[in-house]
Amino acid sequence: MNLKPILLDLPAPITTPRLILRPPQVGDGIAVNKAVLESFDTLKQFMPWAKEKPSLADSEEFVRQAAAN
Repeated sequence: MNLKPILLDLPAPITTPRLILRPPQVGDGIAVNKAVLESFDTLKQFMPWAKEKPSLADSEEFVRQAAAN
């Protein structure tokens, strides 16, 4: 039986002793923005989307779009 990925029920969050994986949530933009800004010099070398430092509003918009998707 081949299920389409959208029909798979995955546990959320997935938790291990060192990691928690969960879908993006409203309000995560602060943490995303901090992480991007802290590593921006490295990111811009390898990531096509890292051309300009994002504002906090940009990061929150990204997170909310990811949550909606």
